[in-house]
Amino acid sequence: MNHLMQRESIETDVLIVGSGAAGLRAAMACVEADVDCILVSKGRIGTGGGSFSPLNGLWGIQAALALTDPSDSPEKHFQEIQEISLGMCDSDLAQILVDEAPPRIRELEEIGVQFKRIDGQYEQIVGCFCNTSRALQVTNVVGARNALASRIDSPRVKRKGGLQIVQLLLHQGTCVGAVGYDEKGVLVTIRARSTILASGGGGAIFRYNLMGPDVTGDGYVFGYEAGAQLTNMEFIQVMLGIPADPFAFLPLDLLARNPRFLNAKGDAFMAGMFGDDADYNNALALRRRHYPFSCRDDSGVVDLSITKEILRGRCTRNFGVRMEYDGVERDYPNGLEVAPFAHSFNGGLKIDAQCATTVDGLFAAGEAAGGVHGADRPGGNMLASTFVFGARAGQNAAARAREATLPEAAAVAEQVDVAGARVRAVE
Repeated sequence: MNHLMQRESIETDVLIVGSGAAGLRAAMACVEADVDCILVSKGRIGTGGGSFSPLNGLWGIQAALALTDPSDSPEKHFQEIQEISLGMCDSDLAQILVDEAPPRIRELEEIGVQFKRIDGQYEQIVGCFCNTSRALQVTNVVGARNALASRIDSPRVKRKGGLQIVQLLLHQGTCVGAVGYDEKGVLVTIRARSTILASGGGGAIFRYNLMGPDVTGDGYVFGYEAGAQLTNMEFIQVMLGIPADPFAFLPLDLLARNPRFLNAKGDAFMAGMFGDDADYNNALALRRRHYPFSCRDDSGVVDLSITKEILRGRCTRNFGVRMEYDGVERDYPNGLEVAPFAHSFNGGLKIDAQCATTVDGLFAAGEAAGGVHGADRPGGNMLASTFVFGARAGQNAAARAREATLPEAAAVAEQVDVAGARVRAVE
């Protein structure tokens, strides 16, 4: 049956799967290295992934520039990563991140990305789990995307939006591209001398999530099926969110308003989880310091008690619990419900300092890559790693492409037929 599908075959130096911030930065590196690349995405180029999700009103990016806090340094940033990761991060990757985040910030400024300022001075805020004012905020995500896109406006870069990759292509243990299908049902084979997975995380595989609908863990599956190792996949960020339409992050400042959590029966269930009011208030104060759930402090009891109530079936119509505080009727006339939502993955495909995975010819960057963060991560470190390792992935994939040779199309024809059959089987 798959032989009835229309087919297209393309050859390139570097294939980049995913067009979020990591994919765009990798494509920039290919332009800078003067090699050809193809940037593919399930949706429209430059609109998907966690980095460009409408939920991300402001980008926070960690970089030890010491603008707000003169005592900050890459060494201090590194120590915070080690502590926050609970020792589960790759120290070599963490060192690269702290050393290269500042020049990546300066580079973003040079191409027109604007960061939040107060009275003309850069503002650096304290990110989740941190004690240092280090995270800069991008004021306009759309403007940042446009600035990045302008840098890949080159004959060297081909764009193919609406292309769903279904599997990587291998030849003698080396990744030599990928195969997928486009919006017209055409089976597209892309043979590439280097391949970069920049396809984001997997938050959208959960029913309740705070990610774009396209963030479904594709890169993890493609890499794993090709034989690549994964690392730290158990460390998934879970946030408190508002299960209304549209979903939203819970403003953490509401936890300072003496909130009361009620189940569907109207019972205040959380008090029994704490020894006294002082313990409860301390947990709420700690919970205000970071968006993700964490076992690193007593704030986790807040999330766990909410989750247990939901699992016991005493949840609201939107599978949450009610949250009340003085003034909630003014802020939320229809009532405020709170529930846990999946967000970012701290793990991913295991990479080395060159962003190479354990499969020859295959690289990874952004949320698709693992090892940088460990159990928890400083708020803003994901975007910092996106630009640091997006650049490295593009640079090293381009360098490899200059030396690599591609097998003939016939060498992967059987894999293409199998992929076509898989596509037909789910139509």
